[in-house]
Amino acid sequence: MRSNVWIGLIALAALAVSLLVFAVIGTPVGHSYGFNMSWTVAFADALSGGTLYPRFLPALWDGVGGLDFFFYAPLPFYVAAGPAQWLCPDCSPQVLFGLSGGFLCWLSGVTFWIFGRQFLPPKPALVAAFVWALAPYHVGIDWMVRQAAGEFAAYVFVPLVAHGVLVALRDHRPVWSLPVGLAGLGLSHLPTLLLVVHVMAVIVAAWVLIHRTRFVRSLVLLAVMGLVGVALSAFYWLPAIILLGDVSPEGLYTKELIPESWYLIGADVLPDNMYKVALLICQLTAAAVAGLAVVITQGDTRRNLIIWALVPAIFVLLLNSSVSRVLWENWIIAKVQFPYRLTVISDLALALSIGALSTAFALDCRSRRIAWVGIGGLVISFLVVGMLLPDRITKGIAAREQPVAMIGAPEYLPPPVFDPLAEDVKAEGQPIWRLSRHMLELAAEIEAPESGFIQPVQEVPRQWIIRVEGSGQPETRLRVALMYWSHLEAEATDGTPLILSPDPETGFVTFAPTDADVRITLPRHWSEWVGALLAGFGLILAVFILYRARRAEPDLTRLAEYPEG
Repeated sequence: MRSNVWIGLIALAALAVSLLVFAVIGTPVGHSYGFNMSWTVAFADALSGGTLYPRFLPALWDGVGGLDFFFYAPLPFYVAAGPAQWLCPDCSPQVLFGLSGGFLCWLSGVTFWIFGRQFLPPKPALVAAFVWALAPYHVGIDWMVRQAAGEFAAYVFVPLVAHGVLVALRDHRPVWSLPVGLAGLGLSHLPTLLLVVHVMAVIVAAWVLIHRTRFVRSLVLLAVMGLVGVALSAFYWLPAIILLGDVSPEGLYTKELIPESWYLIGADVLPDNMYKVALLICQLTAAAVAGLAVVITQGDTRRNLIIWALVPAIFVLLLNSSVSRVLWENWIIAKVQFPYRLTVISDLALALSIGALSTAFALDCRSRRIAWVGIGGLVISFLVVGMLLPDRITKGIAAREQPVAMIGAPEYLPPPVFDPLAEDVKAEGQPIWRLSRHMLELAAEIEAPESGFIQPVQEVPRQWIIRVEGSGQPETRLRVALMYWSHLEAEATDGTPLILSPDPETGFVTFAPTDADVRITLPRHWSEWVGALLAGFGLILAVFILYRARRAEPDLTRLAEYPEG
């Protein structure tokens, strides 16, 4: 009991420190900084307008609106608009999103504690939780360098998925953590969800081969709970997948953004820049530390470390080398773009292994020496990744009060808008992500009074009224400052249906002249209704699983062989 009190106090202190540090730094100016800032502002603005789950964000592109949250996972931005906003209602978007990072970082440590206690006593599990929350790739690269908000949020749920898989395999009983973890991954980052499912399949295979116990019931449990977890987030991912072909996903797959360009081992051109070297060192460190942890452990603990640390860490290295080229060129995981996204699994192996190594200080001298070697490897990883960070931290602090450019992701623009802008970008020899600047310039031109575009008035979310009377338009198609999407519908206020089409030069909405005002709507797509139905069905099943899990006898004896001290 005394140990639990101290661990609780440590957890509260960690929350306070995490929030303070992330708030002071603000949002680091990483790769996705501009998108995260505009999404933070636009998402909160749409929520305040009464939308429970905003998919269309009216504030994007300087008020023209954007479709981004039909496709981008919403969970990190709910945190920024919820707990972070409640804690600091007058803070800038940079500080709010920084606070959301603090909440997520702390929660990731809490969930890893839940997973780590299945292998380790309280103190080593606490060490492992801190390593997971502060791992070099997690905080250093994902948050500071890449500003990959969705992938950063996924760290909260990966340990829950691992916990659920472990309990199902070991105890042959349902458990709440697997469906919750999968649902959370789905609402945080679909690429990480896809990769974690593949890694868990490898872990299950390793478990079956090593333990050679009855597993049919466990596999059925895993399948059922997995489907429930995936269904819980279907209200997001089903429309995101179904409608992706109606925007411009080709913007995601330029030469610089495909798996073949990111092999860390055996690439045609050696990864000689600091970023790739840091990624490779993170993965190599995890594999090496996992191997050391296996060396100093015995019995069930050793077998568990082989399954949950060593095998996944080696698997990640293989998938980040050119020997896996066939898989990346022919399998669905190519959709994740970057093989190095698997480093989240390396961090899982690293944290679990460091937790195991921390128990060696109560053992013999040889074990202590091995533990120091493993900890030294972790320190080296921190130092290498740390060389990437000072500039990011400085810029993050400096940017805390800067105005936010309301851009969206170019790949979520409809083709009539994206295609002509992409041609302009290519003609200037610029990378595709420079399209954002062109789009902002286009939005400014369209919203100028002399542009000839009619400004829509938003009545309710996803519905606009176009005041045609007095627009001064000639007897040609009327043009509206609203980007055309094939799923928009329109009718005159007298009930006459209208056909919308894109303006050939800009890709914005046009329709035939009419004497009545026009109402344009973005109705619920069938995939939104089906996704919501699946989520509701999944929620019912999840409640049933939780009920069964509470009735099942928990196994509290299979922790670690180490003494708590």
